[in-house]
Amino acid sequence: MSPRWTACWTRRQRRRLVSMQLNQRRPSMLSLSELQVQWREALLAPPGLEPVMEAMSEHPALAIHRNNFFNATRRALMDVYPTVEALVGAEFFAVMARDFILAEPPGSPVIMDYGDAFPGFIARYPAVRDLPYLADMAAFEWDMHQVRHAAEVPAMTQDDFTGLSEEALIRLELSLVPAARVFVSDYAVAQLWHAHWIEPLKLSSLGSINDATCVLMVRRDFEVSVISLTWGQAVLLESVEGGAGLGVATAMALEEDEAHDISRSNAKLALAQCLMRRA
Repeated sequence: MSPRWTACWTRRQRRRLVSMQLNQRRPSMLSLSELQVQWREALLAPPGLEPVMEAMSEHPALAIHRNNFFNATRRALMDVYPTVEALVGAEFFAVMARDFILAEPPGSPVIMDYGDAFPGFIARYPAVRDLPYLADMAAFEWDMHQVRHAAEVPAMTQDDFTGLSEEALIRLELSLVPAARVFVSDYAVAQLWHAHWIEPLKLSSLGSINDATCVLMVRRDFEVSVISLTWGQAVLLESVEGGAGLGVATAMALEEDEAHDISRSNAKLALAQCLMRRA
């Protein structure tokens, strides 16, 4: 056997041996969907509890990506729930947000849509059991977030209502514009929010947290206003949103609130520009 032939044979054997070793180390081929599922599990797993994905879980890039993911998602929650963060403190909010992200990870790549389940999560979170109003504050801030980013749709004006006969008003079918919400709570969350961000100096003079909240949130000219409502006005708006005509909704408001003033309430809601004709 010539030295040249022996060298070629040795190189072929070496390549075959290396190929066998690589095949033994290479995991079975995953489909794209399987790889995405395992990547998601590895991303959301607490450190040290990653799924069986040795090549991925041991890679330092995963730790970097995990930190970036949690930081970005937590910041998105902070943007939506600034009052909740202010009430519990930044450090505690970060822990609670991480627990929420692990329990309810984003289901959409649109981060602006993330966080609707946070109020319900807070209501079940043992560490804030002594703050029963906190979940309602979160619900208030989520509604505020929805109003802020809702589509712009023209509302009926005072002139639109003034031009209608009494019979036409009774038959009128309306709904809230997308950038409007009625919010009701057993706690003074709107007052607490107002004291934090609108008139901070009055925070110390805030009344009882057990005073109920009944407000309308509406966006006009890129500004969100929070308008106090009577119980009758809230019932009227919720009835209209539920499909009742204005006449039926007014009757329901009178039934629930004997002090409901029809003329004054209709004028107030027309001025708020929160209603549109139902399609």
